Amino acid sequence: MSIIYNNLRLSEIPQSLNAVNLLNEISSNYPDAISFTSGSPCSESYGLEKYSQYINSFMEINANRSMITNRSGYHVLGNYSSSGGFINAYIKQHLEADDQIVVDTDDIVLTCGAQEAILLTLQALFKDKHGSLVIVSPFYSGVDGAAKLLEIDTYYVNETNDGVDIESFANLIDEFEGTSKEIKVIYCTPNFSNPSGTLMSDTSKQSLISLCRTRGILIIEDNTYGHIGYDIPVSPLKYWDDSNNVIYISSFSKTMCPGVRVGYVVAGQKIKVGSSVLKLSKIISTYKSLGSNHVPGLIQAFIAGALEENDFSVRKIISQKVKVYKEKRNYLDQCLKEMFGDKPGYNWTVPDGGFFSILTLPFLVDEDDMNYCAKTFGVIWLPMSLFTVNKEQTNKIRLSFSNVSLEQINMGVKKLSNFIEYKTKGVISEVQL
Repeated sequence: MSIIYNNLRLSEIPQSLNAVNLLNEISSNYPDAISFTSGSPCSESYGLEKYSQYINSFMEINANRSMITNRSGYHVLGNYSSSGGFINAYIKQHLEADDQIVVDTDDIVLTCGAQEAILLTLQALFKDKHGSLVIVSPFYSGVDGAAKLLEIDTYYVNETNDGVDIESFANLIDEFEGTSKEIKVIYCTPNFSNPSGTLMSDTSKQSLISLCRTRGILIIEDNTYGHIGYDIPVSPLKYWDDSNNVIYISSFSKTMCPGVRVGYVVAGQKIKVGSSVLKLSKIISTYKSLGSNHVPGLIQAFIAGALEENDFSVRKIISQKVKVYKEKRNYLDQCLKEMFGDKPGYNWTVPDGGFFSILTLPFLVDEDDMNYCAKTFGVIWLPMSLFTVNKEQTNKIRLSFSNVSLEQINMGVKKLSNFIEYKTKGVISEVQL
């Protein structure tokens, strides 16, 4: 039975958020299986032992600057605070240090993770229900779910090996120009995207910005994985944004620790509200005040202390972690070569950053195969169909290597090979432990 409230069918929400729920639940359903599903940083390197150190550092530094006394400072951390956050100046300095992006402090709104930033931004941009959203596919399921929740008209363009298919996007703009469904916003993840791990070239990034500038379209850039590059640092779209077309979203969940739930949005665009013109950040902050209210002060102090002690650079904070991720990526590549390198129909990506490799198989798989493989063979992966709109069978699976050990990678690939042998030959073999 459907419960209908203001035309929102709540029975449809679980389906639209299916991949998010699966990601949170499947590993707990098969606790003994090796899981290549988690899009989270390595749990051994969260750095929570420095939690109190960073908070105390934040307090001491700000007391020395005569911004707060120790007593009033702890009162601020333990009390309600501004919905937009009180460490915005730290985020501003982080963007300057890591990406050479200069923004105003009041352009920034602290959020409970990037997911809340996405939801609030879409809510603010589509409050008048006019225009359409474009999502690059395959996509992070949280953005598609948010769009469905808000009943936003949504269209999809495919991702190429170089990120957004700009020609297809331009054709979509032309198709709806001058109609009530004209394209208003595009959401994309140019750097080490989730789920594909794709990196968009600088040339393509500039082409996308040029197109959106010319056609009056806003870009929501999700740079959640952008600082997890293995070699040369890559720049976000926002770096080339000379016309303020890019709304920039990022998070500390993938770089520092998922449990801190701190993200942020940079939204300095001007929006007309009735007879007034307001910054988009102000509207987002207002919406946040009616929901989660604010990011907890202690958590903000933890992030600020970590940034200040590391020259405001997230890249510096995670430099050792990134070396570990690169080692895991290389080892996964080695294991896949040993198992499938000489077999036709198999290939896989070796990403330049982020957490994900995509393995292409010579046959189709779906959620039933995923569950059977987890239950029978003891290894969990995600079919790429979970990250597309049609949820059809696919010959591609996502392998996340960030939160598994080298030993688990080796054993997990062997177990995956046994599943593949079963699928292709109907033979079940055991991995010798």
